[in-house]
Amino acid sequence: MGTWGVKIFDNDIALDVKGDYTEKLIMGASDDEAEDAILKMYYEDLDPVWIPLAIEQWKKGRLSERVKINALLQIEEDMKTLEEVWAKNGMASKRRIELDKARKTLCSDMPARKKVRMPSWALKSPFLPGNVVQFKMIYLKGDLEKWLDKYALLEVVGKTQTPPDKIPVDLIALRPYKWYSDDPVNDIASIFEQNLETVDFYVGNGIFVEEKSFMPIKHLVEQFEMKCVSKTPLNNGEIQNRKVIAVSSNSTISKDIAQTLNHHFKI
Repeated sequence: MGTWGVKIFDNDIALDVKGDYTEKLIMGASDDEAEDAILKMYYEDLDPVWIPLAIEQWKKGRLSERVKINALLQIEEDMKTLEEVWAKNGMASKRRIELDKARKTLCSDMPARKKVRMPSWALKSPFLPGNVVQFKMIYLKGDLEKWLDKYALLEVVGKTQTPPDKIPVDLIALRPYKWYSDDPVNDIASIFEQNLETVDFYVGNGIFVEEKSFMPIKHLVEQFEMKCVSKTPLNNGEIQNRKVIAVSSNSTISKDIAQTLNHHFKI
C-alpha cells in the first residue's frame, strides 16, 4: 500500500476504495450491492478498507451498520499500533488526530442521503465502428491554412469497449478518406458512387500512421461539425473495430487531417 500522509485518504487503497465505491453507485448499484462489491473486491485484506469505505458511505448518507462497526473496530486496532507504525516518521500524534476525527465523524449524525451523479468527464461516443463522419478543419496556420473551414470524411475503425459496470470514457479510432469539400456533406449518395478509399494519416517527415485516436467530447463534436453521414463504410468494405490505442489526438486531429489531404491534393 502506497502511503504518503497521515490522513485517511492519503494512501492508494483508500483512494481506490473511494473511487470504486462511487463508481458502483454511479453505474446503478444499490447501496447494498455497491458495499458487497467493494468487500468482494478487497476480500483478501479488508483492514485498510473499512475506514475509508465507512467515511465515504457516511459522506453520501449511506453508512451501513456493518461497515460502521468494522470501521470503529479498525480505528481501535490502528490506535494500538500508532507508535510502531508512525513514530519512526514522527507522525504518530498527527495520525492519532486523524483517526480520532474519523471516529467522531462515524459516530455523529449522518448527513442526508445524497444522489450520486454521472461525472462531467464521462463520455459515451455518438459514433460507432463503420460510421462515416463529417469533419470541419479548424485551428490551422501556416502552410495548412488553405484547408481552413474545409470538410473531410473519416471512417470510425475502432471504439474502446468500456465494461458495463464502469464509467464510460470512449475513444474512437479514425481513418481519413481521400476526399474533401468546401461545403458540408448533403448528398452522401453521390459520394458513395465515387468508391472512395481510406488512406493513412500523413503526420509529416515521411511518416504515415494507420489511424488516430479521438475522444469525441461534445463541444469538440460541435466545433468540428462532426456528424454521421453514413452508418457503413463508403467503399462497401467490412466494418472494422480495431483496438484503440488509449492516446487521444484531439489537439492535433485537425492538423493531421489537413496534412494528409495536403499530401494527396494540391490546392
